[in-house]
This record gives sequence, C-alpha cells and structure tokens, in this order.
Amino acid sequence: MKHDSDTYPHVRRGFHDHDVIDLAAERLQIVAGAAREMSQIIDWGYSHESTLTFVSNHYQLTERQRGLLARSVSGEKAAARRTSKLVEIGNLRRGMGLIDGFNLIVALEVALSGSPLLRGQDSSIRDLAGMRGTYRIIHETPRAVGLVLDVLGSLGDVRAEVLFDEPVSNSGRLVALFNRTARERGLNVHARTCAQVDKALFGRPLVVSSDSLVLDRCKSWINLAAACLERVPDPWIVDLFESES
Repeated sequence: MKHDSDTYPHVRRGFHDHDVIDLAAERLQIVAGAAREMSQIIDWGYSHESTLTFVSNHYQLTERQRGLLARSVSGEKAAARRTSKLVEIGNLRRGMGLIDGFNLIVALEVALSGSPLLRGQDSSIRDLAGMRGTYRIIHETPRAVGLVLDVLGSLGDVRAEVLFDEPVSNSGRLVALFNRTARERGLNVHARTCAQVDKALFGRPLVVSSDSLVLDRCKSWINLAAACLERVPDPWIVDLFESES
C-alpha cells in the first residue's frame, strides 16, 4: 500500500553540507562563548542586530554560525519575560490552542530529516531552514503532521486551530493534508490559511510558536515542538545555553 509520504520528494530539510564542521562540538564551544557575550551586550541596551554583527565579526563566525547566534540569543531579560508566559501543554485541555503551522511543521520536518534545530535562550525550539515564502511538501511532512496530532491526541479532548500563512506556496495543500489526517483520527483540530499568522497570535493565550515577536506579544504560549521532539529518536538540537539551564 502506498502512503502519502511515498509521493513526496526526499529532501533533507534544513541541512547544509558544512553543518558537520560549523556545528561540531569544538566549534560550538566558541559560538556558545559568543552567545553569552551577545546576551550580555543586549542586556546593556544595545540592539540585537548591531550586537550580532559586532560579536560575529569579533569571533569570525561563519554565516551558519551567525544564523545560529541570531536565532538563539535574546538576552536574559527578554528570555525571562518570554519564559514567564510559558505554560504546560496540559493547558490545552482548558482552551483553544492556536498553532503557527509552518513554524511548527518545518521544525519537525527538520528534526525528522536529521538536520539541526536549536533551543533558544528563551527555551523555544527553532530551525535553521531559512524558509522565505516558498514551501513544498516533502517526504517527512506527513510524519510531522502525524507527530503533532499524536501529541494533541494524547492529551484527550482538546481543541486547536492550525494557521498557515496564505501567501506561502503550497499552504492550501498542507491545510488539506492536516485536516484530512485530523479527521481520520477523530480529533477536534482544524487547519486553515491566514493572511498574517503572527498578527493573529498577538495578544492571544495558548499559542504555539517560536517567533520572537509572537512570544513577546502573546498572553501565554506552549512549547508543543519540544513535546513532539520527545517522540523523535535522538534529534539534533543545538543549545548554546545548556550549561546555564
């Protein structure tokens, strides 16, 4: 019997050929030092962008390492504000969850492809895939969708809405895949497209996203990606602040 995943291309989402070098343990020790320095400078009041440039140049980081720094470091003050709004996944039993669909699915596709993810200073899970408005369904997509629904289904009677950015290519196909799979499992989870997903999550409780603007402006958030990754064997997660947690 042919499964959905058999019809989609095999692509190692979010992997660069130099990752085995740029993200090797000895290199990451240097990047972690840069991350600590960047965090301190941001907390002194300097902008994220200017600090990233200064620190990356000082440590002579590669483009991939700069990207890791950019998406990992928020500064301790911002990280504390965001984590203060982080709530347990069980809260989904008491209200409607709002999920940033591409944000979550791409991260899980990356994990299932054996490519690197990062755990930010604010505890969120982020990818390094660099999606810029263009998306295509790959071999791992049905597994990623199934993983999300497995976790949601394990919570019992939950309600969730999954929002996919309408301007992004193939968003409609991904909505159809998500809704079909949810129906097959009898779950009260519905996916739809949305013109501006991030703005739809501003000011809302029980959101699922790793977008820094969303985490800064939501009422509360749930780290659903981390819960899903507990079901992925040995995911590649880079944590520049691991020794501080």
